[in-house]
Amino acid sequence: MGRHAAIWIPEGQGCARLLELRPSVVAALAAGILSVLLYLAGPALGEAPERAESDVANSSPAAGLQEANRLKAEGRLDKAVQAYAAYLSMHEEDDETRGVYAGLLARLKRWDEAGAVYQAILTRHPDDFDVTVALARLRAWQALYDVSESLYQTVLHRAPEHVDARRGLADTLWWSGRSAEALEQYRILYRLTHDSEVQARMRLIESGLAVSARAPL
Repeated sequence: MGRHAAIWIPEGQGCARLLELRPSVVAALAAGILSVLLYLAGPALGEAPERAESDVANSSPAAGLQEANRLKAEGRLDKAVQAYAAYLSMHEEDDETRGVYAGLLARLKRWDEAGAVYQAILTRHPDDFDVTVALARLRAWQALYDVSESLYQTVLHRAPEHVDARRGLADTLWWSGRSAEALEQYRILYRLTHDSEVQARMRLIESGLAVSARAPL
Protein backbone atom coordinates (compact mmCIF):
# COMPACT_ATOMS: atom_id res chain seq x y z
CA MET A 1 0.00 0.00 0.00
CA GLY A 2 1.32 3.48 -0.87
CA ARG A 3 2.17 6.12 1.62
CA HIS A 4 -0.64 8.30 2.94
CA ALA A 5 -0.74 11.89 4.20
CA ALA A 6 -2.73 12.74 7.30
CA ILE A 7 -4.53 15.85 8.51
CA TRP A 8 -6.37 16.49 11.77
CA ILE A 9 -10.04 17.52 11.43
CA PRO A 10 -11.44 19.55 14.39
CA GLU A 11 -14.69 18.15 15.77
CA GLY A 12 -15.45 20.55 18.63
CA GLN A 13 -14.82 20.39 22.38
CA GLY A 14 -11.09 20.34 21.73
CA CYS A 15 -11.31 16.98 20.02
CA ALA A 16 -10.12 15.99 16.59
CA ARG A 17 -9.86 12.96 14.41
CA LEU A 18 -7.17 11.87 12.06
CA LEU A 19 -8.04 11.80 8.35
CA GLU A 20 -5.72 9.94 6.05
CA LEU A 21 -5.41 11.11 2.46
CA ARG A 22 -3.81 9.45 -0.51
CA PRO A 23 -0.88 11.37 -2.10
CA SER A 24 -2.88 11.91 -5.32
CA VAL A 25 -5.64 13.64 -3.35
CA VAL A 26 -3.12 15.83 -1.53
CA ALA A 27 -1.53 16.83 -4.84
CA ALA A 28 -4.88 17.78 -6.33
CA LEU A 29 -5.78 19.88 -3.29
CA ALA A 30 -2.42 21.63 -3.39
CA ALA A 31 -2.77 22.41 -7.09
CA GLY A 32 -6.24 23.85 -6.55
CA ILE A 33 -5.10 26.04 -3.69
CA LEU A 34 -2.12 27.28 -5.72
CA SER A 35 -4.36 28.19 -8.67
CA VAL A 36 -6.64 30.23 -6.43
CA LEU A 37 -3.69 32.04 -4.83
CA LEU A 38 -2.16 32.88 -8.21
CA TYR A 39 -5.49 34.18 -9.50
CA LEU A 40 -5.94 36.42 -6.47
CA ALA A 41 -2.34 37.62 -6.63
CA GLY A 42 -2.43 38.40 -10.37
CA PRO A 43 -3.18 42.16 -10.06
CA ALA A 44 -0.67 42.51 -7.21
CA LEU A 45 2.01 40.92 -9.36
CA GLY A 46 1.45 43.55 -12.05
CA GLU A 47 -0.16 41.42 -14.72
CA ALA A 48 -0.52 43.62 -17.82
CA PRO A 49 -4.11 44.58 -18.75
CA GLU A 50 -3.19 44.15 -22.44
CA ARG A 51 -2.60 40.47 -21.86
CA ALA A 52 -6.10 40.03 -20.43
CA GLU A 53 -7.59 41.98 -23.34
CA SER A 54 -5.75 39.80 -25.81
CA ASP A 55 -7.01 36.67 -24.09
CA VAL A 56 -10.60 37.94 -24.35
CA ALA A 57 -10.20 38.95 -27.98
CA ASN A 58 -8.80 35.59 -28.97
CA SER A 59 -11.23 33.46 -26.98
CA SER A 60 -13.96 33.60 -29.66
CA PRO A 61 -14.95 35.79 -32.61
CA ALA A 62 -17.99 37.18 -30.76
CA ALA A 63 -15.89 37.98 -27.71
CA GLY A 64 -13.30 39.64 -29.95
CA LEU A 65 -15.92 41.95 -31.47
CA GLN A 66 -17.37 42.77 -28.06
CA GLU A 67 -13.89 43.63 -26.81
CA ALA A 68 -13.27 45.90 -29.81
CA ASN A 69 -16.59 47.68 -29.22
CA ARG A 70 -15.77 48.10 -25.52
CA LEU A 71 -12.38 49.64 -26.27
CA LYS A 72 -13.97 52.00 -28.80
CA ALA A 73 -16.61 53.07 -26.28
CA GLU A 74 -13.88 53.75 -23.72
CA GLY A 75 -12.01 55.93 -26.21
CA ARG A 76 -9.01 53.59 -26.39
CA LEU A 77 -8.89 53.90 -30.14
CA ASP A 78 -5.43 52.44 -30.79
CA LYS A 79 -6.34 49.29 -28.90
CA ALA A 80 -9.77 49.19 -30.52
CA VAL A 81 -8.21 49.33 -34.00
CA GLN A 82 -6.02 46.36 -33.13
CA ALA A 83 -9.00 44.41 -31.81
CA TYR A 84 -11.12 45.16 -34.88
CA ALA A 85 -8.26 44.15 -37.17
CA ALA A 86 -7.91 40.84 -35.33
CA TYR A 87 -11.65 40.19 -35.58
CA LEU A 88 -11.81 41.11 -39.28
CA SER A 89 -8.91 38.82 -40.09
CA MET A 90 -11.31 35.98 -39.24
CA HIS A 91 -14.48 37.61 -40.64
CA GLU A 92 -13.58 39.15 -43.97
CA GLU A 93 -17.25 39.20 -44.99
CA ASP A 94 -18.31 41.55 -42.16
CA ASP A 95 -18.20 44.83 -44.07
CA GLU A 96 -20.42 46.61 -41.54
CA THR A 97 -17.74 46.18 -38.90
CA ARG A 98 -15.09 46.96 -41.51
CA GLY A 99 -16.76 50.35 -41.98
CA VAL A 100 -16.50 51.01 -38.23
CA TYR A 101 -12.83 50.01 -38.41
CA ALA A 102 -12.22 52.44 -41.29
CA GLY A 103 -13.93 55.21 -39.34
CA LEU A 104 -11.57 54.68 -36.41
CA LEU A 105 -8.56 54.75 -38.72
CA ALA A 106 -9.81 58.06 -40.08
CA ARG A 107 -10.24 59.47 -36.56
CA LEU A 108 -6.65 58.50 -35.86
CA LYS A 109 -5.65 60.37 -39.06
CA ARG A 110 -4.48 57.14 -40.65
CA TRP A 111 -6.18 58.42 -43.77
CA ASP A 112 -4.50 56.30 -46.42
CA GLU A 113 -5.34 53.12 -44.53
CA ALA A 114 -8.92 54.26 -43.94
CA GLY A 115 -9.33 55.12 -47.61
CA ALA A 116 -8.08 51.71 -48.67
CA VAL A 117 -10.60 50.01 -46.37
CA TYR A 118 -13.49 52.13 -47.68
CA GLN A 119 -12.44 51.39 -51.26
CA ALA A 120 -12.37 47.66 -50.51
CA ILE A 121 -15.92 47.83 -49.17
CA LEU A 122 -17.13 49.75 -52.22
CA THR A 123 -15.56 47.16 -54.50
CA ARG A 124 -17.99 44.65 -53.02
CA HIS A 125 -20.88 47.07 -52.42
CA PRO A 126 -20.68 49.87 -55.01
CA ASP A 127 -24.17 51.12 -54.14
CA ASP A 128 -23.45 51.64 -50.45
CA PHE A 129 -24.15 55.38 -50.19
CA ASP A 130 -23.10 55.65 -46.54
CA VAL A 131 -19.64 54.26 -47.27
CA THR A 132 -19.35 56.51 -50.34
CA VAL A 133 -20.19 59.52 -48.17
CA ALA A 134 -17.67 58.42 -45.55
CA LEU A 135 -14.97 58.16 -48.22
CA ALA A 136 -15.95 61.56 -49.63
CA ARG A 137 -15.66 63.12 -46.17
CA LEU A 138 -12.25 61.50 -45.73
CA ARG A 139 -11.03 62.94 -49.05
CA ALA A 140 -12.23 66.39 -47.99
CA TRP A 141 -10.22 66.08 -44.76
CA GLN A 142 -7.23 65.31 -46.95
CA ALA A 143 -7.99 68.50 -48.94
CA LEU A 144 -8.73 66.39 -52.03
CA TYR A 145 -11.75 68.55 -52.72
CA ASP A 146 -12.32 67.56 -56.35
CA VAL A 147 -12.34 63.87 -55.44
CA SER A 148 -14.64 64.55 -52.49
CA GLU A 149 -17.07 66.57 -54.62
CA SER A 150 -17.21 63.86 -57.27
CA LEU A 151 -18.07 61.20 -54.68
CA TYR A 152 -20.81 63.33 -53.13
CA GLN A 153 -22.26 64.08 -56.55
CA THR A 154 -22.32 60.35 -57.33
CA VAL A 155 -24.64 59.82 -54.37
CA LEU A 156 -26.77 62.91 -54.95
CA HIS A 157 -27.29 62.04 -58.60
CA ARG A 158 -29.18 58.95 -57.46
CA ALA A 159 -30.46 60.15 -54.08
CA PRO A 160 -30.98 63.94 -54.18
CA GLU A 161 -32.40 64.01 -50.65
CA HIS A 162 -29.50 62.17 -49.04
CA VAL A 163 -28.90 64.63 -46.20
CA ASP A 164 -25.35 63.58 -45.27
CA ALA A 165 -24.22 63.75 -48.89
CA ARG A 166 -25.81 67.19 -49.36
CA ARG A 167 -24.24 68.48 -46.14
CA GLY A 168 -20.88 67.03 -47.08
CA LEU A 169 -20.96 68.61 -50.52
CA ALA A 170 -21.85 72.01 -49.06
CA ASP A 171 -19.03 71.75 -46.52
CA THR A 172 -16.53 70.68 -49.16
CA LEU A 173 -17.42 73.58 -51.43
CA TRP A 174 -17.12 76.02 -48.55
CA TRP A 175 -13.78 74.63 -47.37
CA SER A 176 -12.42 74.89 -50.89
CA GLY A 177 -13.35 78.57 -51.10
CA ARG A 178 -16.37 78.24 -53.39
CA SER A 179 -18.73 80.15 -51.10
CA ALA A 180 -21.48 80.97 -53.60
CA GLU A 181 -21.81 77.33 -54.67
CA ALA A 182 -21.67 76.23 -51.04
CA LEU A 183 -24.48 78.64 -50.16
CA GLU A 184 -26.73 77.11 -52.78
CA GLN A 185 -26.12 73.64 -51.37
CA TYR A 186 -26.77 74.83 -47.82
CA ARG A 187 -30.08 76.33 -49.00
CA ILE A 188 -31.12 72.96 -50.42
CA LEU A 189 -29.98 71.29 -47.19
CA TYR A 190 -31.99 73.73 -45.09
CA ARG A 191 -35.13 72.97 -47.09
CA LEU A 192 -34.57 69.30 -46.30
CA THR A 193 -33.73 69.64 -42.61
CA HIS A 194 -34.77 73.07 -41.26
CA ASP A 195 -31.60 72.82 -39.20
CA SER A 196 -30.81 76.02 -37.28
CA GLU A 197 -27.07 75.41 -37.58
CA VAL A 198 -27.40 75.22 -41.36
CA GLN A 199 -29.34 78.47 -41.30
CA ALA A 200 -26.58 80.10 -39.25
CA ARG A 201 -23.99 78.88 -41.75
CA MET A 202 -26.02 80.36 -44.59
CA ARG A 203 -26.15 83.76 -42.86
CA LEU A 204 -22.41 83.66 -42.26
CA ILE A 205 -21.69 82.95 -45.90
CA GLU A 206 -24.20 85.56 -47.07
CA SER A 207 -22.57 88.22 -44.90
CA GLY A 208 -19.16 87.28 -46.24
CA LEU A 209 -20.39 87.48 -49.83
CA ALA A 210 -21.97 90.86 -49.10
CA VAL A 211 -18.66 92.18 -47.74
CA SER A 212 -16.84 90.85 -50.79
CA ALA A 213 -19.34 92.54 -53.09
CA ARG A 214 -18.73 95.89 -51.38
CA ALA A 215 -14.93 95.56 -51.38
CA PRO A 216 -13.09 97.90 -53.74
CA LEU A 217 -11.41 96.42 -56.79
